[in-house]
Amino acid sequence: MQIDSISLALVASLITASAALAQTKQQPSQAVIADQLDSVVHASELPDAQPSSAPGTVILAASSGASTDHSSMKQPSYAVGDLVITNVRAGATVPKAPVAGGYMMIKNNGSTSDFLVGGQAAFAGEVQIHEMKMQDDVMKMRELADGLEIPAGGEVMLKPGGYHVMFMKLTEPLAEGESRKATLTFKNAGSVEVEFSVKSRKHLNAHGGEHSGHGSSN
Repeated sequence: MQIDSISLALVASLITASAALAQTKQQPSQAVIADQLDSVVHASELPDAQPSSAPGTVILAASSGASTDHSSMKQPSYAVGDLVITNVRAGATVPKAPVAGGYMMIKNNGSTSDFLVGGQAAFAGEVQIHEMKMQDDVMKMRELADGLEIPAGGEVMLKPGGYHVMFMKLTEPLAEGESRKATLTFKNAGSVEVEFSVKSRKHLNAHGGEHSGHGSSN
């Protein structure tokens, strides 16, 4: 009887120990949890790491400092004399189109006025400065023979439906997504080479309309 009691007690002890061990495996310690989290964080910092669909991984990746905000990508700017030129773009054209419009913002940081008088471009036979405005309920376009004034301490926006650079006698079409270099000439500041980002008609319409045709009226 004594042996049986000892055997039963031993069995009971083994059962209790097994249950405790099982509970330990099911509930890992705080140190184990911390180690697992640390592994996930370091995995998200590896150069070849791929985003995971697991919610925890997405949150960790978002806090790693990576950014896909394209607004942080600055547009190029160009300076000549006291002038600063930004937002340089041109309208895409269809094949065999004779003209294309160029647009930008010009700011004059100087104390005297200057004038945009023309330019040169390898893809155009002539570069003129034009104005487009309503006159007697009719939209008219004309060349500014004396150039476009950029007032001292002021700025002028060249945009569809208003002032613009007109590339005449195109030798080839301008395709959306391209960048085309051209030289702008100012009366006082001199010349500067800029790069026009070619945009679609739809993109330019969203910013004030695009040419539907071209004519000249004085």
